[in-house]
Amino acid sequence: MISAGRALAIVGGVGLVLLVAGLAPIAWAAPDETVATRDRDEDLRVERFLPLTAAGAGIIGVVVAGRLREPRLGQGIRLAAPLLALALALGPLAMIDPRPLNRQPSPDAQEYADAARHLAAGEGYVVTIRRGETQPPRYPPGFSLALAPFALVGSYPDNVQLGSKLYAMLYLIVTLVAAWVVGGPLAAAVAVALVGSSPFAVRYASLVMSDAFAAVLSIAALALVHRPTTARLAGAGLLAGALILVRLSGVLTLAALLAATLAGAGRRQGWRAPVVVLAGGLLGLALLAAQQWWTFGNPLMTGYQYWLPEIRTFGLDYPLDPATRRDGSGVVADSLDGLLLRWACPCPEDDPLFAFRAVTFYPLVLLGLFWIFVPPLTTVPGLIEVWHRRDEPGPAYVLWLTVLTGLFHLFYFYLAARFVAGPVTLLAIYSGVCVARWAERRAAGQFSENTSPARRAAEPART
Repeated sequence: MISAGRALAIVGGVGLVLLVAGLAPIAWAAPDETVATRDRDEDLRVERFLPLTAAGAGIIGVVVAGRLREPRLGQGIRLAAPLLALALALGPLAMIDPRPLNRQPSPDAQEYADAARHLAAGEGYVVTIRRGETQPPRYPPGFSLALAPFALVGSYPDNVQLGSKLYAMLYLIVTLVAAWVVGGPLAAAVAVALVGSSPFAVRYASLVMSDAFAAVLSIAALALVHRPTTARLAGAGLLAGALILVRLSGVLTLAALLAATLAGAGRRQGWRAPVVVLAGGLLGLALLAAQQWWTFGNPLMTGYQYWLPEIRTFGLDYPLDPATRRDGSGVVADSLDGLLLRWACPCPEDDPLFAFRAVTFYPLVLLGLFWIFVPPLTTVPGLIEVWHRRDEPGPAYVLWLTVLTGLFHLFYFYLAARFVAGPVTLLAIYSGVCVARWAERRAAGQFSENTSPARRAAEPART
């Protein structure tokens, strides 16, 4: 007969599935089908908490299964929890409609989409969004190249917007895969729940913007560098090169990967490790230089320099400059609308994202006090984890990328939360590793206690 403990666990699991199934149609309903409509994609809704519920239930289930001496049940929960959390996180992204292209961040979205259309038509990397004139784009070609296959079929701009949505969904999938590689299925459940409960991915599913795609490349590199081999490091280097083609700050990912190969465990690969990483990164850099040479007649001339020659790209005064150019909440907003930081208001333009200088803004985003990528303070365990394990290639990569990204954008002329999407997500992965380790230890400890000879002898026979 089935044990009472297993029956209780099964009933609880079925109940959770039924609860989620009942809430999902309400949570994912169109705004006019709900009791009260919401104005922002970032507003807290029922579905935002479902991935967290799935991950939490998985952690509790694994610990309980260990206590009940049910390893098969525990393994089943381990496998189900991350997949359920991912499905619940992907639901809102699949349901959201694209924002009209002329209402998206300008000129970013319009240039990415239009350049992808021209690339698909074989007309080169150009845009015609200004009075129909053929002009060079402001941004590197990587993201438009990634969108170009979608521009080959269907009607424009719906086809390109679909491609951008799929890359936003890929951001969650790659987060799950990388966390699973690094820390197992429970770590994957926690990581995808943290980012899946946050507004970044769902907002980007409605925009044609490169930041989620860039984060995908940074996160995928972690999965390769975690247990480095020559082939994996070569793949990580190629990802860094691809990221350089998406945005010039991709050189930070290349630098972080090189630093990771020189970490304690990374040195075991010898001289080949930094060489193969550098080769992949330099390939992307060379391709970008060739494109800029072809377009502007100078391999060092960027689209930003062409379109904004008056801009001082870097400055020692930018970290403390309250007038630094920035996104504000127009691209992606804080789910709490600055609730945790009201002491800094009244805010310029009534927007809490305008209230802070770069030197304080980026730490607040990294810690989740602006709930954009992860819930508040949920990256703190990840920060501690990567610091304690900084001699390992994976944590060293995350630590270096976080530090370099922060320092780079402190002195950059533009301030935006989206620039740190990759580092925050990587820290969330290691927060998941930390939580998963805690849960597995509790499960293993209870399992050992419950199966000790003395305990078994004292227990009545199970039926």
